[in-house]
Amino acid sequence: MNTGFDKEKNRHDEIMDGIVLQIKTYIELLPDNPDIRRLGGHCKTMSFSNLASDNWDVVHYDFKKQYELVIKDLERGSKDMVMTKLKRIVDTRTVLDGNRVVKLHSDVVNNLGEIK
Repeated sequence: MNTGFDKEKNRHDEIMDGIVLQIKTYIELLPDNPDIRRLGGHCKTMSFSNLASDNWDVVHYDFKKQYELVIKDLERGSKDMVMTKLKRIVDTRTVLDGNRVVKLHSDVVNNLGEIK
């Protein structure tokens, strides 16, 4: 038997699913790193002069990969926490990739910070 509570919970879940989908779609459309030339598959090139002297991690320069990691993080756990998680990611400038912490590129952080 569907109670009023069940109906309201279902309505809430549908709204949150829509919000998460909108955020995911927005993030997927954020700009890529203009310094990377994608060759297909996992291959990409970048000029040595565009590398920061303190970070040679390929994921740091692959904006699309960083966005993918952000989306995976946002999809884990409660949908009610998606904006809190996004704020934490932007504030800490990091995202988890399994057990590894990935430092986000400053352009990625700026792009994510535009989500209101």
